[in-house]
Amino acid sequence: MKEVKVKVVEVLKIVKGNKAKHDLILESALEAYWEKASDILKKCLKDIEDKKTINQYLDLPVPTNHSVDYDRVIRMMELSVDKNVILDDVSFSKFILNNWDWKQEFVRVTTAYIGYSGYSGVSGSAGASGSCGDYSEAEEALETF
Repeated sequence: MKEVKVKVVEVLKIVKGNKAKHDLILESALEAYWEKASDILKKCLKDIEDKKTINQYLDLPVPTNHSVDYDRVIRMMELSVDKNVILDDVSFSKFILNNWDWKQEFVRVTTAYIGYSGYSGVSGSAGASGSCGDYSEAEEALETF
């Protein structure tokens, strides 16, 4: 099947749900990213004070925000004058199945940070919370992303 006709309200519901997961995962990953960067730089500072050689390279990929992709689809659906929309297989894969071109890299990077044990909001135990909310919510969202 090359295309499918779907209800605009269904596309909106699905895309908004996928965006909510994306945003929760991103927020948790960014909090952990800043915590990890801070930990590394604090260690470097201590090493400098102790006159030890430091690693001057900070290899921390930044979690990327892809909200604009969701926002574009949401706005298109909100402005549609039709009750139904025809999605080709590529659009269906992105909008409905949440399989964007960037998804694999997003999951790889955010998984590394959500699992970072130094992050106070990501302790690995259910119910642990930091400034961005319940870790188990972000972990669950990542598993179903």
